[in-house]
Amino acid sequence: MRATTHRPGLMLRRVSAVAAAAIFLGALSLSATASAAEDTADSGAAVGQEPPVMTFMTEEEYRSTYLKVHGTEAPSDLSEVPTSPVPQVVQNTAGELIDTTQKSVADQAGAVASEDGSGPQRAVIPGGGGGGSGLPWWSVLYSYSDLKRNKVFIRYGNSALGYHHFASKHNLRNRVVFEHLMATKPTDAAGARLEYTIYVADPSNGNIAEKIFIVSQQATRTDDNKWKTPDGGYIGVITAYCKGKTKCPEFVNKLRR
Repeated sequence: MRATTHRPGLMLRRVSAVAAAAIFLGALSLSATASAAEDTADSGAAVGQEPPVMTFMTEEEYRSTYLKVHGTEAPSDLSEVPTSPVPQVVQNTAGELIDTTQKSVADQAGAVASEDGSGPQRAVIPGGGGGGSGLPWWSVLYSYSDLKRNKVFIRYGNSALGYHHFASKHNLRNRVVFEHLMATKPTDAAGARLEYTIYVADPSNGNIAEKIFIVSQQATRTDDNKWKTPDGGYIGVITAYCKGKTKCPEFVNKLRR
């Protein structure tokens, strides 16, 4: 029998080669894992940074959206649906980015400012038509008929009622809000008083950002008899505001639909 001769050098070379291969494969595995984690993180960041689209919805539109998103009917009382925090940047339906941190200046009617208090001054003048502060309060800016065929007037108004009131006191100047009256019906009615609710919501998930209340006086005079229309038409919208807030966030005025 021949004796087996061990060659230490050859054995060491084989061990070294195996170890090197193991180290190389381990490095490749770690690199792939890190790359996958990085890709996942980047993907998550991209998704997280995509600003949601905010739009106005009537109650009917909101219920339809809720059913589509959640597969169940919305609560019978939509006041049970809480409002959700609004991201710092959202989109309107045209895809334009809107800074939601911009705030109106509390002591200046219709003025706008950023967080640091800077920003251009904005007069309380209705958009989508002529007019200005020299208009008499009873001047009709626009009117709409709701699904119940109630005709709702938007008059220029004054500090007590109408466009001047809700644009100045409540920072609500977006005509699009009132265009939605044509696609809804009152959520409440008492005597000459009609109430409507328009929602600012994310159509992708049904999250509500703001609830806008509109109150219309369907009579030729206010309940206290202080104001009466000289043209014999209804007073129309007394006030409109975002629930729970003195002033609507400025981004509400930049939504297009």
